Amino acid sequence: MFSRRFLREIRCVSSNWGQVKRNAGHSKWANIRHTKAAKDSEKSLFYSRKLRDIRVALAGSGWNTDVNKNPLLARAIEGALAASVPKDTLESYLQKVQKVRETPIEYRLRGPHDCIVLISYSVTAVNESELRYQVKKLLQKSTLFSITTGFTQAFEKKGIILAKNLSKESSMDDAEEAAIIGGAEEVKPEGDADDNVYRFMTEPNSLWTVVKHLRSNNWAIEDANIEDLPAFLVEIPEAELEDLAAELEKFQKFPEFLKSVDNIA
Repeated sequence: MFSRRFLREIRCVSSNWGQVKRNAGHSKWANIRHTKAAKDSEKSLFYSRKLRDIRVALAGSGWNTDVNKNPLLARAIEGALAASVPKDTLESYLQKVQKVRETPIEYRLRGPHDCIVLISYSVTAVNESELRYQVKKLLQKSTLFSITTGFTQAFEKKGIILAKNLSKESSMDDAEEAAIIGGAEEVKPEGDADDNVYRFMTEPNSLWTVVKHLRSNNWAIEDANIEDLPAFLVEIPEAELEDLAAELEKFQKFPEFLKSVDNIA
């Protein structure tokens, strides 16, 4: 059975995944989003959000169901299990998302001070029209966001890998050597120096090649994903951030919502 194979294979994939953090650090905007996530975890939405992570992983990888080649999917399943999502619920959901293929759609929204937010949904032929209608109504009422076809250079897709060398106390020289030989574009320390974790950046189509090289040279992969990285950050006055977050939440309330990315500092 497809879903049971997933649950067997996931145990063979590292579950020590970290979240790639924005270089800007702990801004008030980041704190607002963190607080919202904490509140969500206290509600019945918690399980559904964990299951949605699986959908995000599948939709973002061309529905690649091999957990050994799709670390994002492996992380999503492991996260659901760690969050005590019932095994029967997980198996049923995995079967469901495979039977009904979904297509990701994206809106690029322009907000206050020319900030940009990318919002992604996952839809089927059955619910796409209704979702587009509901989003259109929100945009007509919104005083903060509007659709834009510009600012296409606001984000750049990059492969991001967080890795730690298991064989020794690695130095920056070791990380740079691994990056050069493996084909990464850039590497730098991540977090505290004592963590001994390095952040490798690659072109999207080179991500898994670099991951394979690092693993073969005794680097533990803590995270590997293709991210939309902001090319620039926009400062928003603190007095406006709460209203901005509340408005953005309206676009995230739909069950088809996948993720949102912004360039707010």
